[in-house]
Amino acid sequence: MTVIVCLAAASIIGKANAATWNVYPDGHGTTPTIQSAIDSAAAAGDGIRVWGGTYYEADLVVEGKSILLQAYEGVAVVISPIPGAGTGVTLRQVGSGFILMGLEMRDFAAGIAVEDCSPTVWYCALVGCGTGISVAGGSSAPMMTNCLVEGCATGVSVGGGTGTLVGNMTIVGCGIGIETTGGAVTWRRNIIDSCDTGALCSGGSPALSCNDVYLCDIPYSGCAAGAGDISAMPRFCFDAGSPANPYLLHIDSPCWASNNDCGVNMGAFTQIHGCEGTPVEESTWGAIKKLHR
Repeated sequence: MTVIVCLAAASIIGKANAATWNVYPDGHGTTPTIQSAIDSAAAAGDGIRVWGGTYYEADLVVEGKSILLQAYEGVAVVISPIPGAGTGVTLRQVGSGFILMGLEMRDFAAGIAVEDCSPTVWYCALVGCGTGISVAGGSSAPMMTNCLVEGCATGVSVGGGTGTLVGNMTIVGCGIGIETTGGAVTWRRNIIDSCDTGALCSGGSPALSCNDVYLCDIPYSGCAAGAGDISAMPRFCFDAGSPANPYLLHIDSPCWASNNDCGVNMGAFTQIHGCEGTPVEESTWGAIKKLHR
């Protein structure tokens, strides 16, 4: 299934004196590859536009740069040249001024690796990876929000760092939805649907609140449900032909702020509802998968 990531924000490149680097799938942009654009961008505020299309690159590394790396004008899909191998992008020693937005990483051993840094990761998709997003080392207040993680062995894993926030994620069909092995992390407003284990806690200091953990074989292991956590069908809009993404929510979903006791929106796709009508018109990906296990 093709996953379409719908960005809630337009391009935010545009600071005075900042340089913009354009990368196209056919290599005719400012630089021929994403990595060469990363290497070229140097000044704080420089931006890289990865135009919609398919890119076969692996082991991208951004180190010590406060730049914007974003998908632009369509879905930019980065696929591992060797399925199941390599890391999509490693963020190392970048500050809070670094933003990664809108890229889709497919079939990597790790989609996004956060090491000893403080990035913001918005509206990305991690599909078919060993680990979707991992946080390690001395990372300080990294923020991962509004991402889709689908079909990974582990959705999001935090093994170190302080002040990590993982919020408004939609994590579906993973072996482990969210995992804490170290560090201090807040997990809030996420949908974790149809994973073998919803939340696995074997170390660190996890704080859970207002998540929907639904249809997981083991909802929680090593930790308890957080304040305001629910277990209710998210009601995605697969069968209703949702306009932008199949993980948009039904208007009556319990993950809308008006329909849950937390009074918050849960999941990645909460800008608009994707369908409405009688329950027979929509289903969840998880419910369909369970029928065929």
